[in-house]
Amino acid sequence: MDSNYRLPPARDKLVVHLTINREKKQDEFLEEIRQFLDDLQNELKTLSSPAD
Repeated sequence: MDSNYRLPPARDKLVVHLTINREKKQDEFLEEIRQFLDDLQNELKTLSSPAD
């Protein structure tokens, strides 16, 4: 991705940037990263929803 890439402002959005500093990425490592991001997304949704 272009280092000058910018997302438009959106007050109702959260953007998480992740940099993987490895030339070669094993499939298992990438799957762990995907799982981490899925878990993070779910937790952030939980925290941002109105309390009952």
